Amino acid sequence: MKIITLIMALLLSGYGYADAYSYSCQIHGEYVLGNDGKLTPNEKIYFGGEFNVERKSGVVLGGGVGNSSYPTKTVIDFGGKNQAYKLIWLSRDVTGTNGGKNAVYLTIEEYNENEFKPFSMIVSSRVLTGVCK
Repeated sequence: MKIITLIMALLLSGYGYADAYSYSCQIHGEYVLGNDGKLTPNEKIYFGGEFNVERKSGVVLGGGVGNSSYPTKTVIDFGGKNQAYKLIWLSRDVTGTNGGKNAVYLTIEEYNENEFKPFSMIVSSRVLTGVCK
């Protein structure tokens, strides 16, 4: 009986552990940068998508914004009571750009006291917004 109790405790504690070390996010807004320098709604590619972020490694999966194939993922700040979680990832060299790369920047308001934490992500000239849990 003690072994069963121990196994159940370990299994249940794993759920809390996974939640504490990852985010589950939903994209609620998608904007493009116009010629006038203003952001305008353009919900064509990413809007409504969902993705997950493994906080420690910076691996992002899903929503069309996944970075598992990107060689460089750098967590700039793990966030906390006064700081946002910040992550940037870089592609391999883009063909024909003489070493140029694509970059994506994600910030999640870890310090926000609500259950859902607002995020913003810059993907090329698009800005995605939404919430993470």
